[in-house]
Amino acid sequence: MLSFAIFVRERREYIFNIKKNHAFIPHLFSDKIKIISNLKIPKQLLNEFGRYGKGTPIALHPLDVKDVSLVNLIGYNGITLIDVYKIMLNLEPQYLPFSPDFRKSYIDEVKNILRDINLLGEDVVLLCPQANSIDVLEDAFWIDIAEKIELEGFSPLFMNDNLKDERFQMVSFPLEYANDFCNLVGKVVSLRSGFCDLISKSDSLKIILYPDRQWYSGALIEGASLREMHLTEHNLLELSLKDENISETVISALKHSRNE
Repeated sequence: MLSFAIFVRERREYIFNIKKNHAFIPHLFSDKIKIISNLKIPKQLLNEFGRYGKGTPIALHPLDVKDVSLVNLIGYNGITLIDVYKIMLNLEPQYLPFSPDFRKSYIDEVKNILRDINLLGEDVVLLCPQANSIDVLEDAFWIDIAEKIELEGFSPLFMNDNLKDERFQMVSFPLEYANDFCNLVGKVVSLRSGFCDLISKSDSLKIILYPDRQWYSGALIEGASLREMHLTEHNLLELSLKDENISETVISALKHSRNE
């Protein structure tokens, strides 16, 4: 949604209330955007009385949209989440989302993080199993992926996860570092999440996994595809988990990337 913030700011119709830990994100699109963090507005009242117009707060998370019929457009006849945001923000259909601009470099901080866990210079694959809005996968799935990655000479590194398997390293870092972190390691395998939007323009190979589930009026991969939402096509492989041999496809893509 913030990828359209520059258009919204020009019309001066909306103010965004942003989670405190996400407050840096609007400035990836414009320095002129004003940020209000953690403004306490009862969500229940927003859902009951919110209207799309000046001076009235509304919730713009897809799970909190008051007009349920609007949400149910997602996945129908090629309509994606970003198309619904255009409708909600009263933007023309032809508008394309802006890309985040990571103007500040955190590459030295990223190198220090990798150096501290003895992975600087290694062929690292960042594994991201977490998501807030969709079903997560069983630990066994990720452990299987990590084992196969390791057998191919890669170094699997889990992001912010609590897998109970001490063979594999974990890492956490501020989201401001996300683009530089992914660019440096060069390979990411992630469950579809907001993190994928944040790194959509990174130069790393991005293998995005979509659980085989209905999401409103279509499959999750139909309504939330980074490619179909026009967020990126660069170094992107999107896979539905209904496809067979997912592990083999992932390994093949990683090996191809290494050999390029």
